[in-house]
Amino acid sequence: MHSSVYCFYWSPQNVAYTLANIDSNMAIITAASVKKPLRPYYWTLLHGGGGGWRWWRGQPLANEEKRAMIAMAFFTGIDGFDTWNWSGTGSHHIPPPLLTGNEKDADYFSSGADVMLDKGFELAPEGAGPKAKSHAFRRYDVLHVLSVDEATQAARFQKIRRATRDHGVTDDQPVYRMSIPDLTPHLRIKSEPVSAMIEGMALAKPFEYTLRHGDVKIDIPAREQFKKQLPVVRRVKLGPIHVLITYDPDVVYGGKPRDIVLTDFDNTPGRTLTLPADQHTRIFVLRDTMERVPTD
Repeated sequence: MHSSVYCFYWSPQNVAYTLANIDSNMAIITAASVKKPLRPYYWTLLHGGGGGWRWWRGQPLANEEKRAMIAMAFFTGIDGFDTWNWSGTGSHHIPPPLLTGNEKDADYFSSGADVMLDKGFELAPEGAGPKAKSHAFRRYDVLHVLSVDEATQAARFQKIRRATRDHGVTDDQPVYRMSIPDLTPHLRIKSEPVSAMIEGMALAKPFEYTLRHGDVKIDIPAREQFKKQLPVVRRVKLGPIHVLITYDPDVVYGGKPRDIVLTDFDNTPGRTLTLPADQHTRIFVLRDTMERVPTD
């Protein structure tokens, strides 16, 4: 079975969404008379989720997110995974073009693109005085290109502001100007999450035997982690060995790291396990040495 786990939005819920999708499909497989292996189908870019202008459509997933969702997938009982990337005629290994459009239109390559930053910079708004305060642009910020002046090799753009009306592309929001040669090195290439995908596989590789032959233990349902935007934890147990993996999606989106607290861990009353979680995918290996006392 190949379930689609494409992500649609720039959202801290993405990792939990893919895990909830896989868990739901694993439940279907478990209930079936013939238990087929599950190999979820990923994409390194955002799908978009509908028509019209959507600045997030086709943007590369955050590396931290891609790394976590791939590594954590091996804690769900999957048999492997498939991935889709690109079948067009351009290249995802170079900075994206600042102009885009529909080749069937007369205005082909005349409308502004939405481009994501690989690294930040500081820049004052267009027309601001010499003492104007610069704005700090950061990695993963997205710029909406308004125009490109081929004569001066300069681009005018606005910053996508995710929580504002029309995403910040309005007349009352500041406009910035930068030369194309200066701006291009700051842009994120679309193939960047592929390296994070490989890193996620490498993280899981040393634990392959345990993940393959152990029992999947869901301490906190992925649907709950999705709905409440909680830090994410998964676990596989083989004999006395517990392999756990954690990730906090909020950190990439501006939040602070949060601990994960598992009460009555592994059905042991009174045993509480606290795990750190942040933007890094972390794997913990624990050996169960507690002797259980039978109770009436």
